Amino acid sequence: MPILIQGETGTGKELLARAIHYNSPRKTSPLLVQNCGGMSDELLHSELFGHKRGAFTGAISDRLGLFRAGDGGTVFLDEISEVSPSFQVSLLRFLQVGEVKPLDSDKTQTCNVRIIAASNRPLRTLVAAGKYRQDLYFRLKGSELEVPPLRERQPIFRPSLSFLLPNMPTRWGAKFLEFPLGPSRSWRRSTSRATFANSRMKFAGWSPWLKMVSI
Repeated sequence: MPILIQGETGTGKELLARAIHYNSPRKTSPLLVQNCGGMSDELLHSELFGHKRGAFTGAISDRLGLFRAGDGGTVFLDEISEVSPSFQVSLLRFLQVGEVKPLDSDKTQTCNVRIIAASNRPLRTLVAAGKYRQDLYFRLKGSELEVPPLRERQPIFRPSLSFLLPNMPTRWGAKFLEFPLGPSRSWRRSTSRATFANSRMKFAGWSPWLKMVSI
């Protein structure tokens, strides 16, 4: 079942995807990552579906593609909101039947890979605006998770850092000179200093703020 993770930039969507993979029955198989932003359809198709030698200029050998390379495992697609309408069709076809057809090939192959997609823009908003395929959105959100920004996680911030800070000088070579937790500016200063500590929280510690939208 595909999983869609949505949240602002820097909220730890890829970290969450890794935690899901390594706590699942697929953990012994590969986890492969692809950022879909700013890529042409041809290049993105080559990265995910593969290509045959000579399919385009510079294709000097066959390429397997991440979907087949990750067979049995997970492929994490970041910035899924940025793919073009034409590539959305190719991705939808793969999610429907699990078939992979490399560029310049007349053969299709099937593979068993779980898709975890992430977006820093709400896909439902893009669908409502006619900028994203509704059927692809429905396929991607087998389970839909929304990750709130750090500023909305204040209730768990103090206990989390109370656990992490004593170990930081020895484990990560870092030291906090102050740890103010006031309601306004002091809070923002402390969170900016502690962002990287938050990024290392274990998956089990996320449950208080991770919002399950739909299953």
